[in-house]
Amino acid sequence: MARLGGLLGADADGVVRLLTGQGRIGWYRGDRWLTRSQADRIAALDDRHVIAVGRAVHAADGGDRDISRRVLEIIRAVAPGRRPSIVDGVMAGTEPATAVLSESVLDLLPRERRQLEVRRMLRLRGVRADADLTARLHAYLPFPEARRKLGPLTSAWDVDQRMLGYWLLIRSAGRTGDPHVFADALDNLDRLGTEQDRVRRWVVSALGLVPLRMFHHSRGRRADQDPG
Repeated sequence: MARLGGLLGADADGVVRLLTGQGRIGWYRGDRWLTRSQADRIAALDDRHVIAVGRAVHAADGGDRDISRRVLEIIRAVAPGRRPSIVDGVMAGTEPATAVLSESVLDLLPRERRQLEVRRMLRLRGVRADADLTARLHAYLPFPEARRKLGPLTSAWDVDQRMLGYWLLIRSAGRTGDPHVFADALDNLDRLGTEQDRVRRWVVSALGLVPLRMFHHSRGRRADQDPG
């Protein structure tokens, strides 16, 4: 794989045919099968080539209804606007109406497509029967909808449910990209002061995944409210 970039530049069609030949793509099973520059080289090809490589990797990794880690490395390198067509191409031949996409895939999709996929999955009987998965999927919907579903979890009797509720609320508010929405979400986490330490640690972990720029408005508003 070390010379992949140069080979793609010289003969993309030939290299893609080589990579997608019967059984060729399944030989490497390392923790990271592509470097970032190699993934970027594949992503720079046209959609037809990227889909061909993605489908070969998908088949080598089992070809189930979700997308494997190795395919995700390729999709992550593709510009966000191209990702829906790449995902559709890789998954062609499966039954899209019943596919349950992982959070790793949802995180790579543009917001509009992500929310369409979530609404589709929430209509599936198997998803509706899984309360935790239903909650996790709601965290990808517009924040007002997410808060209606997830807010009650933060006051659940079961501590694991409260941890899940806080985690998903913070992740959902962070995904909005709106510091005002995020600040409002933090202001409404008023039960944290009486929570168990492990719940508060879970909240801190969730906050650590939110981009730093999202905290600027929250910090400024708290300063405005400080009577000292």
